[in-house]
Amino acid sequence: MKHLAIPLTLLLLIGCGGEDSARPGVLDVSWTIGGSTCGASGVSSVRVSLFDANGLYSTENSACQLGQVTIPDVPGGNYTVQVDGFRAASDLPTYTGFVSGINVREGTVTIAPRVEMAEMPGGMDVTWRFQDGELCGFAGVDTVIINIWDTHSNRIYEESLPCNPELAVVEAEQNVPGRVLYDAARGIVIDNLYAGQYTMRAFAMKAGEDLHPKYWAEAQPIVTHSKLTDVKLTLQSCEVTNVDGSISQISICF
Repeated sequence: MKHLAIPLTLLLLIGCGGEDSARPGVLDVSWTIGGSTCGASGVSSVRVSLFDANGLYSTENSACQLGQVTIPDVPGGNYTVQVDGFRAASDLPTYTGFVSGINVREGTVTIAPRVEMAEMPGGMDVTWRFQDGELCGFAGVDTVIINIWDTHSNRIYEESLPCNPELAVVEAEQNVPGRVLYDAARGIVIDNLYAGQYTMRAFAMKAGEDLHPKYWAEAQPIVTHSKLTDVKLTLQSCEVTNVDGSISQISICF
């Protein structure tokens, strides 16, 4: 029986090629904070998360000011990188960003596009009740209108909802389907709000009949990063009884 003679150099090339294809890749990830720096934004550390088709593959922690981490032993494939920035002594990220469609090749170093982090918004979980304990029907109202202003007096939100809390939640989720993702919320979720203080006013009325609301409420909620702020509104009558027995309308209800 004759044996096929294979040149030694070809064997070496075959062997090296097999080892390279089996060797995992390396991924370099860098980040920045758009329009700011780690120091100016107060971000002291970052968490770099690597996701593959099956979900979270690995995480790396780093000081924010280093600006870059190297993730070793990454099998070839497509990945998404997410970078979350944390302020000192905070368990919740204040900045985040991601890049998807990163193709890691085995046996090579892949440099991911730089991840630009942006401020993470928060939200409000809004519920209401009547000061005198009334229900919507007995109070003669069926609609609650919610308005929100920021610190610059810009009205950033307005929504008309059923006064009945259960119906209000259903309609709110129909208006903005993403609201259903907040399983812990008890009321109306108003999200994508930057951290800071806001002014919220709610007015209750009989839709199509009342020229002016019958009840009103005001709150000054403070929104924080990555969290839902619980806002409980107490609706009080727009009418006040004067000392002489006459009734006046609160000006804010006009």
